[in-house]
Amino acid sequence: MAQQQGGIPGVVAPGAKVELVQEGFIFTEGPIGTANGELIFTDLRTSRIYRLDAKGTVAIVREGTNGANGLALARNGDILAAESAGKRISRIGPSGPAVTLTQGSSQRPLLDPNDLIADANGGIYFTDSVRPVVLERKVYVYYLAAGAREPLVIDDDLHRPNGLALSRNGKTLYVGNSVSDYAYRVSRRTSRLPGRTIACSTSPPARVCIA
Repeated sequence: MAQQQGGIPGVVAPGAKVELVQEGFIFTEGPIGTANGELIFTDLRTSRIYRLDAKGTVAIVREGTNGANGLALARNGDILAAESAGKRISRIGPSGPAVTLTQGSSQRPLLDPNDLIADANGGIYFTDSVRPVVLERKVYVYYLAAGAREPLVIDDDLHRPNGLALSRNGKTLYVGNSVSDYAYRVSRRTSRLPGRTIACSTSPPARVCIA
């Protein structure tokens, strides 16, 4: 699609072609780029976190990740992980075991943390869904403030909240909803707030959302 549309300014150059860098994984997820050009990602099925350097060399960063799915980087460089099997949000430092940041609350324990993103204040937005999908069961978009143990509910209207992204100024949170084929925009607040649909068709062959 990038070729057909002349690329994506600032992201994909016109005429760029997809190249295979590495293979042999089962279910890759959670890619995050670092300032030095590395890529950190997970293999959900093998419970591993990998690091791909600028030369294309892959190394295992951590094993036994409890099905870590989405990843993010903390301000100090630690890895933040949404552990689907561990049912928690954790922090992974250069050494030592992963540290639990939250498992939800007694009223709403986490079901299947999916994706997360950190903000400039040290807080974490994350999605918590459930598999298989049960449309009648509430799932949530949360915000965990820096130093807090229990997250705040940002939204509970989505059937299956998935990927997250923050705008550059940190004032808008974009949340993908993988069941109803829409994306939602939620103002950056630490209290419940209904989102609004901002785009789009994600049906074949396009599968494109425009904010």
